[in-house]
Amino acid sequence: MTFFFILSGFVLTYANVAFVGTDFVMRNAPQRFITERVARLWPAYLVGLALAVPVFLHSASLIDAVLVFTMLQAWVPSAALAWNAPAWSLSNEMFFYAFNVQ
Repeated sequence: MTFFFILSGFVLTYANVAFVGTDFVMRNAPQRFITERVARLWPAYLVGLALAVPVFLHSASLIDAVLVFTMLQAWVPSAALAWNAPAWSLSNEMFFYAFNVQ
């Protein structure tokens, strides 16, 4: 999984950075980049969440539900694998995007 995070970072950087002489220049503002990434991820994320809800609804807390719905579950270790366990990776992406905003 670590390899794919690193590969994804290189691909996203290559696609969103232009080289001007010896300097890197963002093609889009970081906020626009994050908005576009969330717009691409959110529909599939919601489908996965909808499929997981019937299984986990009886055992989930309200806090877990809010964290999972907002893609923040990996930010709280006790909720990292709540509802849709593979979604922790998308939550980690949101963590790194939050620190990329300038």
